[in-house]
Amino acid sequence: MTTRSIVTILFLLFAKSYAQAQSDSATIQSPDSSYFIVNMNYDSKVVFQGRTDGINQFGITPSISYQNKKGFNASYSASFWSADSSQPALHNLGLGWDFDLSDTWSLSLNYARWILGNGDATDKNALNNNASIDISYAPGTWSFTALPSVTFGSSTAFSFSFSASKFFIFSGLFTEKDRLLIIPTFSTTLATENRFSASRVNLKKLKNSLKLQTFQATVYELTLPIKYKVNKNLSFGATFHYAVPLNLALSERTITALSYFSLSSGYKF
Repeated sequence: MTTRSIVTILFLLFAKSYAQAQSDSATIQSPDSSYFIVNMNYDSKVVFQGRTDGINQFGITPSISYQNKKGFNASYSASFWSADSSQPALHNLGLGWDFDLSDTWSLSLNYARWILGNGDATDKNALNNNASIDISYAPGTWSFTALPSVTFGSSTAFSFSFSASKFFIFSGLFTEKDRLLIIPTFSTTLATENRFSASRVNLKKLKNSLKLQTFQATVYELTLPIKYKVNKNLSFGATFHYAVPLNLALSERTITALSYFSLSSGYKF
C-alpha cells in the first residue's frame, strides 16, 4: 500500500467513524461513573469517502477507551488491513472532552494522533493530527450532528461532516436488562480539494490556507447500525453501509457506489 493511500485513509476514515460512534452514544445519558470499554471491530471493506483506492481488503480494529464521568475520554486503537496484515497499518491515539450544553445540545472537543505502521518517512507526517468539534442536537429520538475538523502535519486539510439519525430502541426483548438499538443514518462530507494530495502549508497560516481551498461534497452515505446490548457490560453490533462517492477525479471515474458491512463487539467495565 502506498503512503498516499494510507494518508488518505487516515484523514477520511476518521470523520466518518467518529461521527458514527457519536451518533450511537447519543442514546446514552452522561455517565454517573467512569468506565473502560474494550472493542473489536470488523469491516468487510476498508472504505474512505466511498473510495477504496483500488484495493480490495477488509479491516480489523481492536480498541480500548476510557470515559470519565466528568466528560474526559481517551482511546487507543490499532487497525489491521488485510492487504498488509503483518503489522497495524494505523495506530490511533485519541483524547476528548464531552459537554452537555442542555437537554438536547451537546459538544465534544477531540484530538487524534495517528501513527503509521508502514509507509516511507517522506510523507508519513503529512496528515497525522486531527482536531475536531462535534456539535449534536438530539430532540427526542432524532440526532443531528455537525463535525468540522482540521487534519494537519506538514500539510493541512479541512472537512465538514453532517449526519441525521433516527433512533429505534427496544428494551426487554429476551431479558430484563437487554436493549436493541436500530439507528438508520444519513451522512455527507464536504472536504477541501487537497484531501488526497495536500500541498505543504505552514500551520501558522491556517486561516489563509482555508481561504485558498475549494470545498466539495465527497460522499453521500446511508448506514443502518443495529446494536444489541445484552446487559450494561456486553454488546454486539452490525452495520450495513451504502456509500455514493461524489466529485470523482478523472482517475476515479470507474468507481461506483459501494456497499459493505461492519461487525463489532464490546465489553464495558
